[in-house]
Amino acid sequence: MKSVFLALGFLGAAYGAAAQDCWTNTAGHAFRAELGGMTDSHALFVMTDGTTNRLALAALDPASQQNARKVAGMPEIPQCMLPIFNLCRQHLLQIDNLYADERLDSQQRIEARKKILLGFVAMYRKHKLPSEKYPMLQHRLLSGK
Repeated sequence: MKSVFLALGFLGAAYGAAAQDCWTNTAGHAFRAELGGMTDSHALFVMTDGTTNRLALAALDPASQQNARKVAGMPEIPQCMLPIFNLCRQHLLQIDNLYADERLDSQQRIEARKKILLGFVAMYRKHKLPSEKYPMLQHRLLSGK
């Protein structure tokens, strides 16, 4: 487990020196740390003393959550698209599980993923959201970040 945190700490270098920042939790307490990694629900912080802390994003105030996503290069999901994004992600995971269990062949997996992505793009366009962001959101959807 320690090696996983160590490896994630090294990933923080990929975010660059700008990742060192002041973060604030929902209780209003500020701390200084470098963002070492991130998923949709958690962030790994490398503290100034070198220790690592994994925090739920929900434990950070909204400004710190937004900053973490920005530093990590994760586009913000528009609120109107969040349910659709989560549903698409669930379907993609189901498809990957079916493929892993060999209930889908490679071509079926590709076609199913393609349909989900096309549906996501269609809903994104229906909401008249900025088209320059949906390739990054598609990547986020596929990567599970």
